[in-house]
Amino acid sequence: METLHIPVMVQEVIRELNVNPKGLYIDCTLGLAGHSIAILNATHPSPQVIGLEVDEEAIEKAKINLVNNMNNIKILKQSFLDLEKIIKTNANNFKVDGVLLDLGMSSLQLASKDKGFSFQTESPLDMRFDSNNKVTADHIVNNYSFNKLHEILKTLGEEKSAKNIANHIINSRPIKTTSHLSRIVTTVKGQNKNNLLHPATKTFQALRIAVNNELDRLPIVLNAATKILRSGGKLVV
Repeated sequence: METLHIPVMVQEVIRELNVNPKGLYIDCTLGLAGHSIAILNATHPSPQVIGLEVDEEAIEKAKINLVNNMNNIKILKQSFLDLEKIIKTNANNFKVDGVLLDLGMSSLQLASKDKGFSFQTESPLDMRFDSNNKVTADHIVNNYSFNKLHEILKTLGEEKSAKNIANHIINSRPIKTTSHLSRIVTTVKGQNKNNLLHPATKTFQALRIAVNNELDRLPIVLNAATKILRSGGKLVV
């Protein structure tokens, strides 16, 4: 059985949701189902939960973790960007009691050797949350112009060395692995033993945000959540 990752601040999440045993809750980022299990176990009888996830590997592992709760949860391989449409199809009266959105990477994604989120593993430059998305980190790193790379690193990563890193990336193409990219960034920035952040942290963050269009996703789901919540319903981000 897969080890269940216990999310940070799970008790705070449950308290804020104020779970109702007759309620319906949406876990917009199911992952390994840590939050969903906590919601389901918060009351007796358990409420109903709809879990959304685009990562097939995560869904399969979540099902294992949810083996004792499957009667109370519906898992959908869909993005939370389709939240309003999903609720119209799966919820009575199109209203829910709570919406949970846990942004960022899951532990499964970070540990995956295929996703390329971590500079600590030898992985292809992918960085997609949803494998159906067309844009990958590989595409950005190996095809974007200097100006576009510089803007991504500066704006999305707040990287002070954005200009030099962008130059080195272009001059080092093709770049196909996380370790190769990490070495390039480290060459530019150097290793500072007094800095807890790895030199490539901000570069990887910027690429991940760009690949997944993260800054545009939040307003979409927040707008949808306000439309589907019952009066007194809770949105926890």
